[in-house]
This record gives sequence, C-alpha cells and structure tokens, in this order.
Amino acid sequence: MLEITACDANRYQLAQAEAIAYLDWVKKFAKAYLGEKGDNDEPSSL
Repeated sequence: MLEITACDANRYQLAQAEAIAYLDWVKKFAKAYLGEKGDNDEPSSL
C-alpha cells in the first residue's frame, strides 16, 4: 500500500487498470464455475 500511495498518478493509473483487468478475469472464472445465472449451489459441469 505504501508504494501505491507514494507513486505518481501515471503509475497509480497503471496499477488501477491492472487490478480491474484481474477482477474481470476473476468474474469470468466465477461465472464459469457457478454457471451463467449463478443461482445454483453446485458448480456447472465442465
């Protein structure tokens, strides 16, 4: 956290973009695991 708060705006924006891209992949994996609706308790069969 100290590194992020001590860096310039360009570097902060790069870290933010990387975090958003990472979370987008996490979201895709979660949808694949839970199924598109995400309302069932069992993972979808692969």
